[in-house]
Amino acid sequence: MSDYADELLKFPPSRTELKEFARSASSNRLISAFERPLIWRGLLGQVFRDDSCTALLASAHCKILECWALIPFGLENSAYSNLRGIYDSLVAFSYYAHHPVEWAAVVRETAWWISRADALEQHSRYTRGFRDAARKLGLLERLDKHYSLLSKYVHGIPPEGIGGLTEFTRNPPTADSLLKFFTIAEAMVDDINLLYILVFHAHMVELSADEYKKLLRGIAVKDLAVHGIVLSKPV
Repeated sequence: MSDYADELLKFPPSRTELKEFARSASSNRLISAFERPLIWRGLLGQVFRDDSCTALLASAHCKILECWALIPFGLENSAYSNLRGIYDSLVAFSYYAHHPVEWAAVVRETAWWISRADALEQHSRYTRGFRDAARKLGLLERLDKHYSLLSKYVHGIPPEGIGGLTEFTRNPPTADSLLKFFTIAEAMVDDINLLYILVFHAHMVELSADEYKKLLRGIAVKDLAVHGIVLSKPV
């Protein structure tokens, strides 16, 4: 067996370590952090079930599940890459869900892929109520800030608490590095949740009362109504 293979065998955490993480408060917080995107996937996966652009929802879901595996393996840099991928997939879906011609072009050729900035610009121009509500709530500034921060982490511009990237060793998560990850993950989820409320609010009536309440946690409904984002509670 090669030296490289020997090193690989040393890399994974022990079964005991994995079990301890799976039962830990950190694991529960990680699961809770991604609850709202999974609610949206369940709702919009049904609303747009005949559209192949739901592949973007599935891709984001896959990356969410991978984050839960990457963290206990000490692969926090890869977990940050997944967070940024979740951002990209979900922002793209918010555009392509209402642009089937453009999505069909994406499937045929990559030249039609819309950038995150362009997707948000399209919403500002054409999605009813989006521009004013997003401005009032500071959504676009938050999206830019958190996406830039994620990009910094992904490229190894050293975030506090994350081990060096020059050695082939595990960097078991510490309390500080987990807090850093949870903070940016939860901020990302807040951004995407508000984006989806502004774009897909008409479908929220199909949620359960509990899901509706979770998606609106921390959001002032009256600020949305001022700009024409009127929400209908589930029956």
